[in-house]
Amino acid sequence: MKMKNEGRPSAQEALSVFTSATACTEAICFAKKQPCHGPKAGTESSLMNIPNENAESQYASCHMLSDKLSQAKLHHDDKPSDLALIESYSMHHQVVSFIWAVCRSIVPVSLLGNSSCWKSLQRNISKFVKLHRFEKFYVNQCIHGVKMSCFHLLSKVRSSECSCNGNNRSEFGGSIRKDSRKSCNSKMILVGNLFSRWMRWFFFDMIVPMISANFYVTERESIKHELFYYPKPVWRTLVQRTIASLEGDKFKLVNQVFVRHIISKRSFGFSKVKFLPKNKCLRLLANHGASSMVRFSNPEFGSRYCSIGAKEKAAMHQKYKSAQERGFVRCRSVNSALREVYAVLRRVKVEKPEILGSSVFDYNDVHQKLHQFLSKIKSRTSKMPEIYIVVADVLKAFDSIDQDMLIGILKDIFQNDEYVMRKHVKISCRKKSLRILHDHVYCAYSSCNCCDSVSVPSVSAGNILIDQGISLRIQKEKLLYLLREHLKCNILQVGQNFYLQKVGISHGSVLSSLLCSYYYAHMERSLILPYLQRSSSDLVVSTSKYTINECTTELANNTISGVESLKYNMTCLGHPNITDLGKSNLLPFTEHHATEVNTVTSDKECSTSWDNLLLRLIDDFFFISTSKKQAARFFNRMTRGFRAYNCYMNKKKFGTNFGMTQNHGLSNRIYSGADGILFLPWSGLLINCQTLEIQADYTRYFGINIRSTLTIKLHAKPCYHLKEKLLHFVKTRCHPIFYDSNINSPATVSLNAYQAFLLCAMKFHCYIHSMQDVTKLKPSYLLEIIERSFRCMYKHIMKLMMHDMLHHFGIHPSLGLPKREVLWLGLSAYICVLRKKQSRYKELISLLRSRIATYGRIEDVSSHLRYAVDESHSSFFSKIKF
Repeated sequence: MKMKNEGRPSAQEALSVFTSATACTEAICFAKKQPCHGPKAGTESSLMNIPNENAESQYASCHMLSDKLSQAKLHHDDKPSDLALIESYSMHHQVVSFIWAVCRSIVPVSLLGNSSCWKSLQRNISKFVKLHRFEKFYVNQCIHGVKMSCFHLLSKVRSSECSCNGNNRSEFGGSIRKDSRKSCNSKMILVGNLFSRWMRWFFFDMIVPMISANFYVTERESIKHELFYYPKPVWRTLVQRTIASLEGDKFKLVNQVFVRHIISKRSFGFSKVKFLPKNKCLRLLANHGASSMVRFSNPEFGSRYCSIGAKEKAAMHQKYKSAQERGFVRCRSVNSALREVYAVLRRVKVEKPEILGSSVFDYNDVHQKLHQFLSKIKSRTSKMPEIYIVVADVLKAFDSIDQDMLIGILKDIFQNDEYVMRKHVKISCRKKSLRILHDHVYCAYSSCNCCDSVSVPSVSAGNILIDQGISLRIQKEKLLYLLREHLKCNILQVGQNFYLQKVGISHGSVLSSLLCSYYYAHMERSLILPYLQRSSSDLVVSTSKYTINECTTELANNTISGVESLKYNMTCLGHPNITDLGKSNLLPFTEHHATEVNTVTSDKECSTSWDNLLLRLIDDFFFISTSKKQAARFFNRMTRGFRAYNCYMNKKKFGTNFGMTQNHGLSNRIYSGADGILFLPWSGLLINCQTLEIQADYTRYFGINIRSTLTIKLHAKPCYHLKEKLLHFVKTRCHPIFYDSNINSPATVSLNAYQAFLLCAMKFHCYIHSMQDVTKLKPSYLLEIIERSFRCMYKHIMKLMMHDMLHHFGIHPSLGLPKREVLWLGLSAYICVLRKKQSRYKELISLLRSRIATYGRIEDVSSHLRYAVDESHSSFFSKIKF
């Protein structure tokens, strides 16, 4: 079928365009390491490198049609909600259709090949559009399935310089058949290079700018790696609404004169903001790790205050040097200026954990405190008492922090007048790379010549810590000055405007998590724990070397006239030996610690004793009590909020296992599977409401395709990357908290291993499916790497439980799962998942079944294995897409 070429550029004109492109390297990749933000308005015409008015008008009409469709979608209602706008992104197939329609309008038919290769070309464009973050696209993927014979233009390449005719004779009369073969090969190489150049130019210089000019490409908060294509009109509306909501109680619009005045007095600049779509709105993320450029009227004046580190200087591009000549000064990043503050706060966290109260920072801390809590309960009675659980989450925790109160809290934390820092370098050795990290370590004494062992960060295998021998003295006033500048004068650049943050702390700061933990720990000591202590009717007060200073606290109407503080045993879960020394004002932070409120009278009264455990992962509260009345008091206090700290709970994220949310008309986050067992989700964990057993929370994968959580590497040894990915999948599910028999029963331990393998099998399928166009692996090889991942998982669990937990935390975990059962559970999980795709894995499933048959029917002997593979206990996996 002949295609009309009227109104389009000629093939020779187009050929002259792409043949002048840079020579194609052997593997040119289009990396999507960061979302493409697109050019400024008015740059769409830069795509029209081919001078033809009719082609330009066709592209312009296509672009106007896209805008009209987007505007029609926006104005379907008078004012669409933010939720409607968040979901108004273009689907991948819509983006591909748009790209193909534009390309058909502006590219000569001869450069797109004949109709037989269009489907392959569209398929390659679709693969490019569906790339995830950090994935790469190579030239061989651009031309996959596209035959050069379909491009008749390539056959017209001049061959007069190629002696391809065997009848030709050399000037000496001899045959040149041998030379003609070389010439033919040279022509094939020439045509192949020309074809690769054109495809490279087509994707890189046409499709990429086309996407950039019409879409804002970004990830979403709930989906890590998948990219979403928002039409520019939709994204502009979303951003404008978000910026309009900034001006109010939280942010203040400032001019550039104010910005220059602030930055000229400190050693760091401002931060740029990125918008990240959430479920219902956009979240502001500040890039505090990047340096900034400010223009001063006098460059020498600005350079006195704004400086950059040696590493940043070495990486400075020539354009920044020329910018400095025009009056621009490059300022340090915010995070680099806060290294000393971060080092001191980390040291305080290690030396005085009581200041952080119930704070936990990872699963290791949760495991340690929960292990001790359960051990103490089980030591009293053989039967597990009834447990009452409350889960709460702070509403907009980072954005609602009172800056003045936080600064006052930090003043009491910094008790020394001077701190000594020593620089060190951490070198992380990997198989193919080295990572060098420069940092500071706080020394306990100013006269020390080496770093105290407490302050030195833990170094894992493959890492080297080098002391640079450089000391730095920093005064307390300077630390407080840096904190005040960071909190009270935090300048954010949104587009072309600058905003001053008036409330809360910024996301993206290196101090954010620590500051948030210190802030809410102070609230615990001041309000929550005194309230629980005061409301307890059976609290026994005994004498000890530890003291309690009690001050009057007025909780009526949420106003505070004084602050009450408690002093408990320095251990997380020890018995509270308390002596009442009277009333006083707020005590120093070294006088406070309250993670657990515990009442024990004597052996005769153990039947009426109760225990509490309070954990908080930054802003997520988790309260356990053996007293229903005490748990109800905690719930009631949390629902009221804390006006003095501007802290209120998210009413949609409460969770209890004793029906308190129904009495208050609140939603309950409790989860129940097909087996009817009730769980409360908290920070990636599922807490059994009756036994306190721990399982991993896979419900967050509901509605998400497992492929969107992966980054596929198809270049340079894809088989090697597959093996490494499988090992990575299993290692992330090896935390001892899931396999410790002191916390979980043998049935739950087996179930945790089985569910981990189920998720790994889903990811395995998605990875293999993405590799099908690159390579096809033998089933025997796949079985080998699958079994290798099982052995690696068992070995890693043993290392974490028998060495790391004992060495770093003093916990003696118990693993009651033999290696033989781990392998059997892994094989069972892969068979369960892959049989849903049995048309792809017939041979592999047959090998898996023959291998599992070698173990016999051990599930008939082990009841916990039958429990683990029962589908009712893993029913939520049926809702996960893969």
